[in-house]
Amino acid sequence: MSWMDKDWTHRAAVSVDNTTSAQTTEDVTIALPSEWPEFWGNVKSAGEDVRVTDANGVTLETYQLVSFNST
Repeated sequence: MSWMDKDWTHRAAVSVDNTTSAQTTEDVTIALPSEWPEFWGNVKSAGEDVRVTDANGVTLETYQLVSFNST
């Protein structure tokens, strides 16, 4: 898999299950588990360094961070 920016040293794959075979997946909610130390130990407190990419790992996707609580 390619990588969006070589200076970013942490990434994690999150899959979206599109079992309905919809053409688009516009409204997807992803909740990250609180017991994920690799993520929570490396993300900025307001989540401003979170990026969402397409499956290729390079193409940035549009997303809305509805809420974020690093504590």
